[in-house]
Amino acid sequence: KFLEVIKMIFRDSNKVNEYVLEAFSLMQEDKELIKIFHNMLISEELWSHSINVSKIATQMAILKGYSHDEILQITLGGLLHDVGKLEIPREVLYKTGKLNDSEFELIKSHSLKGVEVVKNCNLSPVVLDIIRHHHEKLNAKGYPDRISEISSYVQLVTVSDIFGAISEDRCYHKRLAFEDAFAFIKDFNDINQDIVSLLPEGIMD
Repeated sequence: KFLEVIKMIFRDSNKVNEYVLEAFSLMQEDKELIKIFHNMLISEELWSHSINVSKIATQMAILKGYSHDEILQITLGGLLHDVGKLEIPREVLYKTGKLNDSEFELIKSHSLKGVEVVKNCNLSPVVLDIIRHHHEKLNAKGYPDRISEISSYVQLVTVSDIFGAISEDRCYHKRLAFEDAFAFIKDFNDINQDIVSLLPEGIMD
């Protein structure tokens, strides 16, 4: 039943949707993952952002010429990158005003909480790496581990996550048009700008 609903959502035929459907097909073999995605569906903003990030990352992975299996793992990692937000109280996650220091630290904990949420799932090291490290930065000032050696798979999702966040309506900001969002993200010197340059081709209507 779950897969049938997903097939309806992604019924348009294109390469990215094929990867998303394949990722969901893999997930239906894992009952724990299905439960997690049912919980994600309850949060419309989390669900739509996760789908958006996954599709952008998948399209850019295709453009970069990754293998089928690599792209599939990136697709799945994009879908699950923010899964730890299921453990963050909604009143903090969707607060319209400025976060205080403790609330901001709580939000930042979603990377590690995500790894904990999926600990009993059958996921590849690539997907776990994406969940844990998608907020790391090349200048080692990200979180949670403050590393600068970041896999290319993670960097794809990082760029997709940032772009998705600023080009989507949120409870605390209005979305930016593509041109404005692209100009904004091009000023980031702590993410991979070679990947950023793929965004005009990587964004799908």
